[in-house]
Amino acid sequence: MLVVPCRTQVHSFHLPCKPKKPEKKESSNDIMCECGRLAVVRISRTTLNPNRKFFCCAKRGSKQVDKGCGLFEWFDIRMAIEKERHRLDALIRFLEAEKVYLKEKNGLLIEANKNLRKSVAQMLPLRLLFVMLCLRIP
Repeated sequence: MLVVPCRTQVHSFHLPCKPKKPEKKESSNDIMCECGRLAVVRISRTTLNPNRKFFCCAKRGSKQVDKGCGLFEWFDIRMAIEKERHRLDALIRFLEAEKVYLKEKNGLLIEANKNLRKSVAQMLPLRLLFVMLCLRIP
């Protein structure tokens, strides 16, 4: 999650406020800003970031005295984070399934090992008998 600086509360320099986690709406593109409004997507017209989309408070840039909560988040970074989150969720599901599979396989291998040890233990008297017979033959 990107850290969105708080501009609505006064804090000491070493204790910044913890940003609220944006609430999810119907679309993953919809986020709520701290003042409770749905954040809007605007397009940057600066020379450093031309035509780059960003989320901001709906009150930002308006002629009202209240300039909103100060929410600012680049749109493309948020989309990259969402894409990575989905990829990691899929990887977690795969690894959890792999863990279950490996536990089952481990159980089967333990059982097979027990059976082999039992077979070896049952064959030991026959091996001893064979050795004794071989030693008796002149």
